[in-house]
Amino acid sequence: MNQPPSRLRKTFCSATVATVLATASIPAAFAALNTAQIVASAVTQDCISWRVSGICYWLFCTAFGCTVKTSVKVTHFIPEAVVSTYVAPGGNPWTEMAFVSQTAGGLENVVTGALSGVTAGGA
Repeated sequence: MNQPPSRLRKTFCSATVATVLATASIPAAFAALNTAQIVASAVTQDCISWRVSGICYWLFCTAFGCTVKTSVKVTHFIPEAVVSTYVAPGGNPWTEMAFVSQTAGGLENVVTGALSGVTAGGA
């Protein structure tokens, strides 16, 4: 290790650049989800977004008279749709829908082709 510091630095930078380029050329793995994971994600506190939106008044009457009770009115947001993007039929990351998308691909192509005159899909 009798190399001058600048040469060592160049070697280190070259190795770093080579590692980054080699890593960038490896295709990323596809994420896969199932219905249980989607439901679990949708009901987390981060996703539901609870918000106090008012007060409810409840009138309880018995033979001895009436009383008014109150409770907090809460609104919340629960996602109602799942949007999947994928390149080819059967490539849907939602595992249960991948099969549906793969089998329905031919039918989708026929319908869209008949309506628009353009066929969908690639090779």
